[in-house]
Amino acid sequence: MLACLEMVRNGTTAFADLGGHFEVERKAAILERVGLRGALSEIAWDRSPHPGVATGDTAECIRRQERVVQALPFGGSGSRAWGSVALPGMGTASDELLMAGKAIADRAGGIFSTHASFGDADTNAQRARAGGLTASAQFERLGILDARTALIHMIRTEPSEVPLLARAGAHVVHCPAASLRVGMGVSRVGVFPEMVAAGINVALGSDSGNYSDFYDVGRQMYLAASIHREARGVMPTITAEQVVEMATINGARAIGAGEWLGSLETGKQADLVIHRWNRPEWRPGVDPINSLVYSAQSVAVDTVIVGGEALLEGGRFTRVDEERELAVIDEAARALNARSGFRIAHRWPVVE
Repeated sequence: MLACLEMVRNGTTAFADLGGHFEVERKAAILERVGLRGALSEIAWDRSPHPGVATGDTAECIRRQERVVQALPFGGSGSRAWGSVALPGMGTASDELLMAGKAIADRAGGIFSTHASFGDADTNAQRARAGGLTASAQFERLGILDARTALIHMIRTEPSEVPLLARAGAHVVHCPAASLRVGMGVSRVGVFPEMVAAGINVALGSDSGNYSDFYDVGRQMYLAASIHREARGVMPTITAEQVVEMATINGARAIGAGEWLGSLETGKQADLVIHRWNRPEWRPGVDPINSLVYSAQSVAVDTVIVGGEALLEGGRFTRVDEERELAVIDEAARALNARSGFRIAHRWPVVE
């Protein structure tokens, strides 16, 4: 619920949820209450580096993915919540699970997505297991790299992988804040400008509150447009117009909904975001795209419409009582901390 409230406030109309420990039906119920669209999945790994949190053997993981797409079938245009196959990857899924997951996604008509090439340790371990192959080459060898595959992070993509990804028509989800937050080096080693130049469908993600600490596609746009310039000393690397496409139409394509979401066209769903003009960040407004990406981002989101219905109107939620939901969330968090004995080591005095 907290994630959905934050996404709507920051101008998101649809998202992809990679994994998570809650059943998709529970998450779909929240989407129904708030009104967002989402491709939902459940976590499954058969090679977890921490056996205590593994979700079962390969057969059990496959059954779980089959249950997800059956519980929430992809209904096409107008869908609010549908099941998808999304594996954490990065060494937590065997080749058998990866191939089975892709086959399940293909039969369901959805996108298969997985994390790949995040940090040095997982990238090097993957290459060692694959006999020296890069992530893209390994996925190609397994027969799971095509236009219905989305690879998340890909920070340590080798230049040789770019044409391979382009030929396959695969999607790449760039999560700049997740890298910056934990120092993974995306601005130093990432080849995202080359991916964009090669015509790869590059979308934007946050990688949850665990890493980015925020669900705000506006800030992701700003980072994607700026950090690669800083690292390379070249302007531009990725333009403001390109990052707006990464946040909208490219994202829709990456979740398998590009034919009916992601742009304002006749025949597509009426999903749009309206920003207030009476903010200094938007003025003088002579270049709206420039103002959106480099100045305003999400600070002035006023109205969010999904399927023609306003979920946020004049800054107020229409389906849920935001104040009440936040109070419930705060109480639950404090209760969890109390049960676990977790204490924050404050460096400064904190007055509540």
